[in-house]
Amino acid sequence: MIGIETAIIGFYLIFTLFSTWEMQDDFAYFIPRSFLGRIAILFLVIFSWIGVSFSVGIDQNLMALEIVMCVLLSVVHPAFAIGNFLIFIFLRPWEIAQSGSGPSFYSILPRGLTGIAFLSTIFYLTRTRNMTLKFGAPYLSLLCFAIWTFLSTFMRSNSGEVQSIFFELFFKSLMIFILITQSIRDAIGIRFIKAALIFASLGISIISINLAAAASNGARVGAFGLLADPNDIASVMVMIFPFSFYFLKNRETPLLLRAISLCTIGSSLILFYYARSRGATLAMLAIFAAMSLFHMKKKRNALIGSLIVLCLYVPISSQFKRDQADLSASTESRIIYWETAVKMAIHSPLFGVGFNGYPENFDRYAPAFIESGLRTAHSSWFLSLAETGFPGFLFFISLMIWAMKTAWRCRVAHPDVLFATLGYGVAMSFLSHTYAIYFYVLLGIIFVTSQLDAKNSGEAIS
Repeated sequence: MIGIETAIIGFYLIFTLFSTWEMQDDFAYFIPRSFLGRIAILFLVIFSWIGVSFSVGIDQNLMALEIVMCVLLSVVHPAFAIGNFLIFIFLRPWEIAQSGSGPSFYSILPRGLTGIAFLSTIFYLTRTRNMTLKFGAPYLSLLCFAIWTFLSTFMRSNSGEVQSIFFELFFKSLMIFILITQSIRDAIGIRFIKAALIFASLGISIISINLAAAASNGARVGAFGLLADPNDIASVMVMIFPFSFYFLKNRETPLLLRAISLCTIGSSLILFYYARSRGATLAMLAIFAAMSLFHMKKKRNALIGSLIVLCLYVPISSQFKRDQADLSASTESRIIYWETAVKMAIHSPLFGVGFNGYPENFDRYAPAFIESGLRTAHSSWFLSLAETGFPGFLFFISLMIWAMKTAWRCRVAHPDVLFATLGYGVAMSFLSHTYAIYFYVLLGIIFVTSQLDAKNSGEAIS
């Protein structure tokens, strides 16, 4: 698997290097212009490559070079820094590296790339002499939700340990939202963030397909780490699919990105077959139905086409090689999970059972026990309700309302953002992604897109 990730990151770096040519007219673009400066950079790369190769293992020297290049390019522009962080946080090579002292070295990458992204953003804004911070409705809702979620940690008996999980899990999601919204200020930058997601999506889908093909028992297979569950990886594919589709459709998209987008679409569709996720299938059909409504000129035909697409859910899901008893139990379990979340909120309406408290309190509040033990709500909305109470739920749901309204306003120039929001919104309704990074990356993309759309509209009016 490390070989697959090395290849994907390699193609991603090629695309990044081509992107530097488009950004070089930016006066805040940080790269040596002199001959001596470039020679110094070359020697720095060589010596760093040797050092990292010994750290991860000589057999992974190509991956070592890619890590060095990613760190170097992170200094050039914050879009590269954020893109590097995203592709590594999705592919997570530290979870599959086996050779040498690789895992211990790889483990510093998440925090290291996050720190570099922050420094790159500060340097960029300083060089542009534009330290004005951007705020808006999502910042207020997100700030309220984050503060309320943190306060809910005091509801837990082991609040210190829970707060550590809060900063390890949720705080990273908040930081990536802040980085995207404060440092990405042009169309090229937001295109690069989407491209990084597409490259990462291709990598994890290929790995998952290989794992599924190698499985002899025909079991549903995900990837690893955060995306080990097939439902989780399928939902991420749903979110990224519209970006791939519209990059492929747009003839102005760079050839390499169009080729990667085509491969990502193909691998995603294969992955759906192996994942056999009913929630992701419904989300994808919702995207196709919305696309037909959006693109077909005759609205009557578009409406009929959309209804036909949605009706395909039953025959498609019936083809999943899952035992009928398993499907029935899954449906009944989800209803119990949601009922349990409501009972938790009713019992503790202000702060719920506290951040990360649903699993440990499930047996206490569950109305029935098809399954027992450490469980989750299997819905981002119900999880926020259970763990942060009614105020936290209102703050969280307001984020999705803002996202849908904003994506709808930008639908003409950026239909991919609208369909990504719609599809992922449906998918996360069946998954516990309340604090996961994916939703907050999408919120960041929506925020920047709305800023660009408003700027372009203002230029058009003037």
